[in-house]
Amino acid sequence: MGAGLLDKLVLEFPTVFWDKDVDLIEYSDTTSESVYWSGTLNLYKYFGLNALMMFNIGDEAIEYSELTDQEVIDSAMKVLKNIYGEIPGHINYLRSNWLQDEETF
Repeated sequence: MGAGLLDKLVLEFPTVFWDKDVDLIEYSDTTSESVYWSGTLNLYKYFGLNALMMFNIGDEAIEYSELTDQEVIDSAMKVLKNIYGEIPGHINYLRSNWLQDEETF
């Protein structure tokens, strides 16, 4: 039995610009058949961190596995700007890239 691919990107910000009480931020780009960054977990609510954990799943995660960290961050920031408008720049990040991790596959 196989398993699907789910990659995460955590972006830390200097301040919280999203709703502090929301669990999950969902996003859908109606101009595209692909679903990039469709779910984002609010880490402030659970851990008090000014951070969001964003997810790419399946084909989108496979496609993004070939991109640089900066390209992945730029894509995520574009989605957040589409949702919230003007936002502060991130101050830190952490990215999983399971497909490129030789210890995983």
